[in-house]
Amino acid sequence: APATKKIVRQKDETAAQKRVRNLLGKSLKCTLDDGRTVTGFLVCVDRLKNLILSNVVEERSVDSSVYSDTKPSVVVVAKRNLTQAMIPGIHLVKVEISKELYEANVLLLPDTTNQQQIDESNEIK
Repeated sequence: APATKKIVRQKDETAAQKRVRNLLGKSLKCTLDDGRTVTGFLVCVDRLKNLILSNVVEERSVDSSVYSDTKPSVVVVAKRNLTQAMIPGIHLVKVEISKELYEANVLLLPDTTNQQQIDESNEIK
């Protein structure tokens, strides 16, 4: 008989894990330590904060003197589209989501760890 793979999920998922899970498939804007920004849909995140984004737009500011000897030089925003990109967590400076996504997927989720502490304190009284 062929071997079957089981997907095992942690039963007691923390509030932080639930918040991150709710961001899967949502649009994120990441700023990297070299000044680039990448915007795309979250596919995966690991414990080292490495991100995989899909449908990515990478933007970087480039001085026009890099491409030609024109004076005065101006800053040009260079864009490129990528199917997927892996963003190393060590290079992340900032990760942003829209206010609407934050409120719907992160802010309004109940924090079960705090709720458990509240419940325990009520039992003591």
